[in-house]
Amino acid sequence: MLRTSLRPVFAVGLLLSYGCAEGDSLTGGGSTNDGAGAQGGDSGDGGAGTTSSSSSSTSSSTTGSTTTSSSSSSSTGGGGGGTGGGDTCGDGAVDTGEDCDGQNLGGATCTTIGQGFVGGSLSCASDCTFDVSACTAPPTCGNGAIEGNEECDGASLGGATCTSLGHDAGTLTCAANCSFNEAPCTDCGDGVREGAEVCDGANLNGQTCQSQGFTGGTLACNASCSGYNTAGCTTACTPVNLLTNGGFDNGPFGGGWTESSLNFGTPVCDVAGCGLGGGTGPHQGTYWVWFGGTNTAFESASVSRSVVINPGMATLSFQLDIPVCEDPAWALDQLTVTIDGNILYQTTNLDAGCGVVGYQQLSFDISAYANGQAHTITFAAQTDDFIDVTNFMIDTVELLGCP
Repeated sequence: MLRTSLRPVFAVGLLLSYGCAEGDSLTGGGSTNDGAGAQGGDSGDGGAGTTSSSSSSTSSSTTGSTTTSSSSSSSTGGGGGGTGGGDTCGDGAVDTGEDCDGQNLGGATCTTIGQGFVGGSLSCASDCTFDVSACTAPPTCGNGAIEGNEECDGASLGGATCTSLGHDAGTLTCAANCSFNEAPCTDCGDGVREGAEVCDGANLNGQTCQSQGFTGGTLACNASCSGYNTAGCTTACTPVNLLTNGGFDNGPFGGGWTESSLNFGTPVCDVAGCGLGGGTGPHQGTYWVWFGGTNTAFESASVSRSVVINPGMATLSFQLDIPVCEDPAWALDQLTVTIDGNILYQTTNLDAGCGVVGYQQLSFDISAYANGQAHTITFAAQTDDFIDVTNFMIDTVELLGCP
């Protein structure tokens, strides 16, 4: 693959220069520089916080945050990793979904909650999750070696993975108190949409039968959490794709779309002209839209088109891949999808899916615009890629509506 900082520039369909951003050698959503650009997740863990001492050192974690470690036995930080909250939080009784409630810790201590602490004073936060700010971390936590009752230490996990701990998938990390951070792990069937899961049980990520191209019925999640079960959906018309060249396979300036790119003339790419950018190329066909692609200049690019949406139901869907991401410490890169200037979807290099190579389908119910009039659909992105790159890949755009 090509290994230059800029993709080739298209200008009015002519290839003016050559080169390609190689995402594989760049940093993704995390701080690792392994080419995959994978961003570790840390939502849902307790946030053990930092460890104070007269002698400390600072290092970057896999999530791009900063962790302070030392030989001191006093740690400060946030609450534990329970679900917390609920209508009964504050009544003094530990109910389902609560770690604790007020002074009621359910008999738990710093050493029994499975977070690797060796002592200290456990308390309960206002959201009924454990507050571990006064718990004591192992004295050797932070030296990169698993010692004592530490489950892990830094990048050293002792061979443990999400699946070895009983989860379905995900990337296991180590918390600041040298206990496993299982928050990035995923479990299909627990009702919580995690990692690459499209849905999970009743959690359909806001999708409905209508957003999937039907006029009514009940949408469900499939057994593997990888997609939707539309068997319960109904329709009063047979939806058709109202877009032509939705896969951009007519090539740059091939018709249907208005294309612009500050650095490349057009964001429409093929592998031969642009490389892969750390991803897999097109979702299908030969061409796709690649927003980003340079780590030497500000890039702003878009594709847009006008389409008449007939009365009835209407669903806009597209395939999105964000294979590599700029470290958020350097820049905030953004992708926005609009219809008539109204935002349907927006994401940045902080997206939890950053660095996870592979397309995912996003769908949006736009029946409110199904009135027989023309409406403008726009995909646009801005990237400040002066250190690393963020690559937003778009392909297979469909607008399902009544003919």
